[in-house]
Amino acid sequence: MPVRCFTYDGVEYTDQLKSRKRNRKRGKHRKRRPLVPVFHQVLYLGEERWQSKKKLQEMMEIPEEVGEFSSLLPEYDICMADIHEQNPQLFHTEWRDIFSLMSHSRKKEELKKYIEDNKIEIQKLSLETRWFLAILLEQYTIVDDDVVEVRDVCKAWDGAMQMYADEAREATRKEMKKEMRKRENEKSRRQVFRMFSKGYPQTEIADVLEIPLKTVKRWCAGLTPATEK
Repeated sequence: MPVRCFTYDGVEYTDQLKSRKRNRKRGKHRKRRPLVPVFHQVLYLGEERWQSKKKLQEMMEIPEEVGEFSSLLPEYDICMADIHEQNPQLFHTEWRDIFSLMSHSRKKEELKKYIEDNKIEIQKLSLETRWFLAILLEQYTIVDDDVVEVRDVCKAWDGAMQMYADEAREATRKEMKKEMRKRENEKSRRQVFRMFSKGYPQTEIADVLEIPLKTVKRWCAGLTPATEK
């Protein structure tokens, strides 16, 4: 994540430079304009606690002989906010309610009790916020008691998608078998042509290659056999 954020910021600054250059060519801004500062803040939504590195230097193994220069390397802190571990009182609008609820999300029984105790307040939140929480927590009663039906529909949808996936795999297998049979037939056909061109009787070709005689005759139709052995 530190590398990704570093890349995103670099791309943004590069885009600003390109835009500034285009504007100068068009005569919009003759005076060189300063860059707009950019920073990333990562909002972590995962159920498990964050285990990865948060700073660029933490991802490096700095050789001992250049250790004295490590202070010159950018740390590049990703400034991560774990949605489960924020102080709700630091936030305004419905984000305060979001962080209050998410602070209980890693303990299922505690979360269930919190939702039950604060059901009225939760129902007052906007529909968008309740859907956001419902999806994060997989607690669809946050949206509405009747939304359990939506969850069942989603399960049915997943089942349908699985059925379509199975059908697609089966179709692929059939297509592969068809292609394999086609290749085997082509190989057998070439063997028949080769033996027929060398003068082998069709009955012998059918016996050696274990191919029906009528198939051998059909493939050899129109061909001129070599001198019989």
